[in-house]
Amino acid sequence: MSEYNKFLIKVETDNDRAILINDRGIRLWKNKKRTRDDFIKELGMEQLSRLY
Repeated sequence: MSEYNKFLIKVETDNDRAILINDRGIRLWKNKKRTRDDFIKELGMEQLSRLY
């Protein structure tokens, strides 16, 4: 898992979930797969763009 550590970013959402950003898109860390589009809808483009 250490190779993913640099991609793990905390994002303040309703329940302060940690998300994993990788080359395949963005997924929730807790086994719930989400696409980049799902996060754009959920967080809004402005919040999402701050992650990069």
